[in-house]
Parts: sequence; structure tokens; C-alpha cells
Amino acid sequence: MYTRVQFVLTEDLHARLRRLAEERGESMSALAREFLERALAEAEEQRRERRRKVLARLAEASKALEEAGVKPLEGDEVVETLRQMREERMNELVGNLLGH
Repeated sequence: MYTRVQFVLTEDLHARLRRLAEERGESMSALAREFLERALAEAEEQRRERRRKVLARLAEASKALEEAGVKPLEGDEVVETLRQMREERMNELVGNLLGH
């Protein structure tokens, strides 16, 4: 099933897309779908790769903390720690603005 959408292209991009469609014997819509599918698949793969890297770094950090004998924070502790950090940073920023 298809959904009709409308894009605004530069004249140059439109001309290039039209020429390529003619060369390949395809519609501009078919090419646009192909290019969007490819770009979205690449973006998704990049997102997955970034996630894998972050998770690997977190695992390394967790292991290092465990080896150092540091107990990880859990659930509500994380939320409370982040709240405190934000509050401290806000106080610091306000103090800087007010010249304290």
C-alpha cells in the first residue's frame, strides 16, 4: 500500500532525479522510494551501531567499577543522583549569573 506525499525539491535535485529515472526507465517515485529505503536502512544501522558501542562502553565501565569495588546505583538512586546533579549545576549557573 502506498501513501501519497509531497516534497519540495530544488530545481537541480528535481532535474537530476528526473534524468536518472529516465536513464533507468523508472518513475521518479520509484527512485525516491528506493533512495529513502536505502537512507533509512543506513540510518537505522548507524543507530544500532552507536547503541552497540554505547552498551560495550557501559559494560567496560561497569566491569571497571566492579573491579574497583564500586557498588552501582540502582533504580531510584540513579534518578535521585541525577536530580541532585541537576540542582547543583543549576545553582552553579544561577550563582555565576548573579556574580556569586
